[in-house]
Amino acid sequence: MIATPDDPDQALDAALDHHRHGRFTAAIAGYRALLEGWPDHPHAHHLLGVALNQTGDPVAALASIDRALALAPGQAPFRNNRGVVLLALGRSAEALAEFRAALARQPTYGDAAFNLASALLAEDRPEEAAAVFRQARRHHPRLPEFLNRLGITLRHQGRLEDALDAFQRAVVADPDSWEFHNNLANCLRDLGRRPEALQAYHLALDRQPRRAELWVNLAATLIGLGQAHQALAALDRAAALTPDAAEIFQTRARALTQLARYREAGRMRLRAVALDPGYDQVRGLLNLLLHRPDPTPT
Repeated sequence: MIATPDDPDQALDAALDHHRHGRFTAAIAGYRALLEGWPDHPHAHHLLGVALNQTGDPVAALASIDRALALAPGQAPFRNNRGVVLLALGRSAEALAEFRAALARQPTYGDAAFNLASALLAEDRPEEAAAVFRQARRHHPRLPEFLNRLGITLRHQGRLEDALDAFQRAVVADPDSWEFHNNLANCLRDLGRRPEALQAYHLALDRQPRRAELWVNLAATLIGLGQAHQALAALDRAAALTPDAAEIFQTRARALTQLARYREAGRMRLRAVALDPGYDQVRGLLNLLLHRPDPTPT
């Protein structure tokens, strides 16, 4: 049992240090020890709730944050984190209201804007999410994650040129993020700008060469450029990382088909279907591919 601390500020700092470093058990014990001596400490109740939610107890987390709000109702972070807990409890409508309440109290609060927009996107409300991201960008014009999420939202809406602008800004703000380069490349590929997409995928792979999906994306773009041999080499890299991914076999089949190696392509498609029944849409092509003769070498 942890003794009641003498100085609440020092005790809060110590518990928060545990919290920031992922030592949740020690953080929760520290917050509770502080509250033994200072039961009306709103920040301790709030942070205890955050830690409880992070350790899988959203019901207890909600009670703690509600206690914090009863003591300090004007705290925007308390509202924001109450929304996070409500999402964990599946109460999305209430969560949205909490994120909006946090922003009403603190319009420049980036975390609340991000959480609101993300929750709206999860509710399939992309227009509202995009509006929130745009508003947040006014307050945080160089915050790359906002720009990236705005790009994702706009791409989801089919507004590819606007999405491209957001992704390009995200890459400028954080050029070391492989995710941002990958999203930029995906958007360029959607726009039919494959050579530029190829360059962006290479930049993503320079930063994170051990992500199989990046090699698959690169291969798909190479196929679109008629470079099937290079695509197969990229897929070999992907397979070395995740050998049983159906998407790798499916993409390999596309490259082999481009090379007129139809029997091999058919076998790859069969492997894709065996690994993931979601590839049932390719079954209709299998008989054609398996029975189509490969061209006779001349």
